[in-house]
Amino acid sequence: MYENYIAIITPFYHGNIDFPSLHVFLETIYKSGTRKIVVGGTTGEGILLTNSEKKSIFTHIRKHFNFEIVGCYSDISVVNFDEDVYNLCDKVMISPQYFIKPNIDSKFDYISNIADKYDKEIIIYNNPSRFCTNIDEELYDKLYEIDNIVGIKEAGNIVDIKKYDKWKWFGGNDDAMDIFQKNGFSGMISAVGNLCPKLLDSAWSDLSYFNAWKNISLAVFESPSPLLIKYYLYKAGIISSYETRFHITDSKLNMKYNELKDVVDNAAE
Repeated sequence: MYENYIAIITPFYHGNIDFPSLHVFLETIYKSGTRKIVVGGTTGEGILLTNSEKKSIFTHIRKHFNFEIVGCYSDISVVNFDEDVYNLCDKVMISPQYFIKPNIDSKFDYISNIADKYDKEIIIYNNPSRFCTNIDEELYDKLYEIDNIVGIKEAGNIVDIKKYDKWKWFGGNDDAMDIFQKNGFSGMISAVGNLCPKLLDSAWSDLSYFNAWKNISLAVFESPSPLLIKYYLYKAGIISSYETRFHITDSKLNMKYNELKDVVDNAAE
């Protein structure tokens, strides 16, 4: 049985979280049948959300929807750990420290300290292209001894996952879904699912849909994420603004949107 999560966007309006847009957006996700979401990750611009903002988002979701919520840890969240915020999550996703290229001892110590502090289930996110560091098999062997680590979001090297049979493995590169599936992964943690949540499940369960999924994935990341995802949702009338907190501009945004819309429309035919 597969498990797909959508790494959701965070809508903003004039610098603040746009809760009416968030609600409408989450309704579209919920009506698609999706019940698992990741909140405050890279797609959700989580490193620029305060603990108070995260708590407000989690509380809103808990009040109005029956999602499984995976909340994301950034470095500053570790320093300013707020148990009340993360008690609103079902699981937590963490990654190695950004940018500093930590050695294996530092990575293990960082993750194990969080695991000791937080008694809920943890998913580790490995994405060398974003974090400038990689989790290799040696570190996975050490992390495997930590009881509350239950899964890996992998966007780097694919190791022999049969060694780690108590973990669930999730693909982190939308355009490589077929590779993850062929390697025995449990599902995806997807940014592209913000646009087409039903196709996420269809493409995983039936690879005849994969080409359509891959074409959409490639089109989405023609702009830095999550700009084009937000612009598409804005043009669809789902959110009120495509504002990002990440400083992202793209002079060809409308052209790229038109190309993306054509690909999405073709996939729906």
